[in-house]
Amino acid sequence: MPNNQSASMDFEVIKPRVDLRAKVRDRIGSAANVDPVAAAEQAMQQLSTRFTIWMDEQINMMVDGWNSLKSDGYGEEAVQAFRRCVHDIKGEASTFGYPLAGEAAASLAHLFEHVSEPGDWPPKLVEQYVNSIRAMVVEHDRNDYDKTAKTLCDQLAAVTEDYIAAYQAKPQ
Repeated sequence: MPNNQSASMDFEVIKPRVDLRAKVRDRIGSAANVDPVAAAEQAMQQLSTRFTIWMDEQINMMVDGWNSLKSDGYGEEAVQAFRRCVHDIKGEASTFGYPLAGEAAASLAHLFEHVSEPGDWPPKLVEQYVNSIRAMVVEHDRNDYDKTAKTLCDQLAAVTEDYIAAYQAKPQ
């Protein structure tokens, strides 16, 4: 152990044997010829059309999943598929340019974390989330989108917190 570290430290610094920066330079050329930020922005631009397709697919899966739960009941496989879809939207929506849809999905996932039994989910609230997330993706390019979507996210989150508090307060 180097002299500048105390014996009470509970971590170890591991230095890589290979400098990966050199390998990246080999692939893309010298730093003088390539702007990595510009290259990343160009790659994101090229992928952006796929983002819309991906979001549309995720939204369709979420809507179909919710409709299935409502009509067929809360079977384990269907619940997991619905939760996974909401989780995916939560995680990727912001990266794909839909941050408020991601915020709404995160709030719905928060409900799932605190009300783990699907039969105890408030159906009208989940329905509002599903419809709101879908609308946020569809209406994304409208001029009034940000203000309306943010207000909706805030209201859904407040109702969710109230429901969670009441749910946790009731005798089990």
